[in-house]
Amino acid sequence: MPHTTDGDDDDDRRTGKPSSSLSEKTTKNDDNDDDEEATLTVGSLFLDTDYAEARYDVAGVAVRLLRLEAAATDHDLTGQVVWPVSILLAWFVASRSPGFFAGQTVVELGAGCGLPGFALAAALSSSSTEPSSRARVVVTDGSDVVVDLLRSAADKFAHPARVRRLAWGDRAEVEAVLDDVVEKDPRRKRRKVDVVLGADVVAWPNCVEPLLQTVAGLLLGDTTEPRAAAAANETTTGVFYCGFVCRAASTQRLFFETAAQYGFDVAEVPQDDLLPPPKDDDDDDDARGSPPWASKLPLRLLELRLARTTPLQRTFLSDDAAKFATMSVAC
Repeated sequence: MPHTTDGDDDDDRRTGKPSSSLSEKTTKNDDNDDDEEATLTVGSLFLDTDYAEARYDVAGVAVRLLRLEAAATDHDLTGQVVWPVSILLAWFVASRSPGFFAGQTVVELGAGCGLPGFALAAALSSSSTEPSSRARVVVTDGSDVVVDLLRSAADKFAHPARVRRLAWGDRAEVEAVLDDVVEKDPRRKRRKVDVVLGADVVAWPNCVEPLLQTVAGLLLGDTTEPRAAAAANETTTGVFYCGFVCRAASTQRLFFETAAQYGFDVAEVPQDDLLPPPKDDDDDDDARGSPPWASKLPLRLLELRLARTTPLQRTFLSDDAAKFATMSVAC
C-alpha cells in the first residue's frame, strides 16, 4: 500500500535544488518488489521511472502530479523533477485565473512534471461552466520519457489539459500542435496560441534560439506558406511568460540578445503580489515568511511580447535537416 509522508524541503529550496511546495505531501508507490520494473535501461543510461505522487497548493488551487525525488543527470530528463521556478510560475498563473486567461489557448513548453500548466488547467476548470477547458491548456515536452510522465499524471489525476510532444525548433511538431489543439480564429483565418508558458527553459546555449523560434511560431500561428503570407500584415497580442533562472551569465546574455533579434520586448513581472497570505504570528519580523518557490538562485518571472512591428518569423532549426539531426534540443 502507498504510504504518505510530509515533505520537508526547506534546505533544498535554499540551495536551488529540485523543490517541493511548502504545503506539499508526497506519496510513493512501494508495490514493486522487482526494482527492474521501475528502471529502464537504454544503452548505458538508466531511466528511473519510480515516480512519487505529490500535491501542491498554489494560490488556492490543489494540483497533484508525478515526479522523481532526485534530479536525473541527463539534460533531457531534468523534467522528471519539480524545480523552484516552476512553483513561482504556477503561483503566477493560478493567482490570475480565470479572468487573466479566460477563453485563451495556452501552451507550456518544456513542461517537465507540468506544475504550471496543470495548475492553470485546474484553475480554469474549477471556475468555468464550459466543458471546453480541456482544449485550452496544452502541456508539452520534447523528451518521450517526460511526455509519458505527463500523460500518466494527466490520466491518473484527470487533469483538464492535453499532453503533446513538442521539440523546440521543429517546424513539423509546432504545426502538429497547432493542428491538434488550436481552433482557427475565424477573424484572422489562421491558427495561433495566445499564451506560452515556460519554467527554467533557458539553461543551455544551444537551446535558446530553438526555444524562441518555437515561441514565435506558436504565437504567430500558421508557420507555412501560403497561409503565412495571408497573415503578413497582422500583428500578435500573444505573450510568453518565462520563469527564469540565471545559471550562466553568458547564456542569460545570449537569451536577451536573441529575444531582441526575434522582435521580443522583455519586461519583468513583479513577484510581491504573488506572495502567500500573511501568517498569524505577530512576533515574526517577516510575517509572510519565504515564498514556496524560495531558492538560493534568484528566480525571475519575465514577460516577452512580440513587438507590433515584428515581421513574421518563419525560420526553424529543423529547416536545416543536417544540422538539426546533430543537435539535441528535445526540451
